[in-house]
Amino acid sequence: MANPVTVPMTESLTFYAVKNKEGKWFRRKGYSGYGDTWVEKITSARIYAKIGGARSVVTFFAKNYPTYGVPDLVVLKVIEMGIIDETERVTGVKP
Repeated sequence: MANPVTVPMTESLTFYAVKNKEGKWFRRKGYSGYGDTWVEKITSARIYAKIGGARSVVTFFAKNYPTYGVPDLVVLKVIEMGIIDETERVTGVKP
């Protein structure tokens, strides 16, 4: 994979995640899901584009598991982007 060219953004993007008091990140498992609800790495965390979804997770855990404390709502701001030129790869693909 080619190295991306980093370019500053004219506007920032805001995303949200939920982190518990142990420092673990919330991961959505889905219907009949498996695995851990709280994970160590942010790369496995559920990232929300809107604040409402993240707030509902905070509210759910605060009300249903009050002994663990209220999870933190984490704001993630994207201020630069990387651009990868795919021209050479695409032209090399056989039709």
